[in-house]
Amino acid sequence: MNFIPYHMSFCNGRAGFRDRIETPAVSLPAEQNNHAPEGVHRPTHRASSFRIRDSRMNRKKRGIPNMNNNRNSLIRLMIMLCGIAATAMIFLPALHYPETENAFTGYESVFGVTIVDIGSIASGQIELNLLGILAYVLPFAAFMMAIFLKRGAIFASLLFVAGAILLFLIPEMTRTTVTILGTSHDLDVDWQFAYGLIAAIVLSVVGAVFSFVNISMNAENG
Repeated sequence: MNFIPYHMSFCNGRAGFRDRIETPAVSLPAEQNNHAPEGVHRPTHRASSFRIRDSRMNRKKRGIPNMNNNRNSLIRLMIMLCGIAATAMIFLPALHYPETENAFTGYESVFGVTIVDIGSIASGQIELNLLGILAYVLPFAAFMMAIFLKRGAIFASLLFVAGAILLFLIPEMTRTTVTILGTSHDLDVDWQFAYGLIAAIVLSVVGAVFSFVNISMNAENG
């Protein structure tokens, strides 16, 4: 019988213990790996969770353009409504005499109307106002630009702002004349805003705001 020195056996034992510790873990047999074929491993729980997370992120990314398109469509709809409504205010009272209930619609204020008629002796009328007509047309033109042009929001915002300014100036731009025995004179009337003209101004300002929002959204989307 061969005897091995005690210190050599102790060293070999430590080496074997270290080998057992440092040996990498091997995959489970096929019987313990849900009967998977040898050499094929199931995806771990961490890998499957990564796949689920990636799929969720992809769905979110696909949903972002749809949300932007919906918002863009909603803003364009608001621009259209503001433009049509502001122009439609031409059929509502725009000007009235101070301290009286006599009012004239936007159509009468810009296209002209006879306000007093005493035959051939005297008459009074509101004269044609071309800038006033333009003031009511601009909001409609603005919504047409925003809807039918790809980058029309820029032009729409400018037209809405110009329309709001001209609408605000209609009382100052309205020219009233009096004709007495064939002689015409300008009449100084302190016209005041009626609710139809105020609504047209507000709608034009709101349309301009929505146009600026549409511009910023288009800039973010590239």
